[in-house]
Amino acid sequence: MNSPKPWRKLEERSLSASESPTQYLSEIMEREVETVAQFAQARRKRRLPLLLLLLGAAIGLTGWNVLQMTLSVRAIGTGEEEASAAFTLYLVAQALELYRDSAGSWPPNLAVVRADDGGVEYTLTDGGYVLAATVGGTLMTYRSGEDLSRLARAYQLLARDQMR
Repeated sequence: MNSPKPWRKLEERSLSASESPTQYLSEIMEREVETVAQFAQARRKRRLPLLLLLLGAAIGLTGWNVLQMTLSVRAIGTGEEEASAAFTLYLVAQALELYRDSAGSWPPNLAVVRADDGGVEYTLTDGGYVLAATVGGTLMTYRSGEDLSRLARAYQLLARDQMR
């Protein structure tokens, strides 16, 4: 069916002698109202497929995003836990060294250097300190003065895992 066009020309018709101008105008108005209603109905029919297509695309993209998010969540392995604990020990040791360099002595506890929330135990010893963290039943320690590079290398493992 051809959709009606609201800009069409009005049909030309002459007024008969028995017809009043009011009747003539009311007929014209009725036809115009009917034409506009048909036009609106045709327009609504054309919109439905587009809306269904957009709805399908939105549902598909949402499903894809949820699936990708679910697939990217994975459990942390023991190696990652050990690397995380080693890097935490490294950061705490760096904070303690900075404190000693600025204050001239070791801090009394980790709260002073704001490093008390990582599960690290801090013990002052004669002339230094010992840091300890337990990961999966294994005790990791660092004594002041030891080489920090073994702890710093843990960052490479963590960064590599983040890139996957």
